[in-house]
Amino acid sequence: MPEQEKVGYHKGALETLVKEKKELSKMLQIVDSLIENHANALKDEGVDIEEYLDKIGRKMGEKQKKGGNMDKQDDKSQHFKQREESQEENDWLE
Repeated sequence: MPEQEKVGYHKGALETLVKEKKELSKMLQIVDSLIENHANALKDEGVDIEEYLDKIGRKMGEKQKKGGNMDKQDDKSQHFKQREESQEENDWLE
């Protein structure tokens, strides 16, 4: 494959992947918003959100241990940290 074709191929792939990443980021923002809305509704109903998220985190941790090892962190804080990192990366790419 000639050098010029290789460069074009990689540039095209990079452009496509960056666009896909932006779309995924948009999807994550929507999911984050839905999570927040449901968490607030549960709080309004008197449900202890932190306890519930810890319970979910333990279940997810058990599933992930079967497939691989993952550090145990608060799912809620990890989720929002990933969201912030994703937004920072998107800002950098623009």
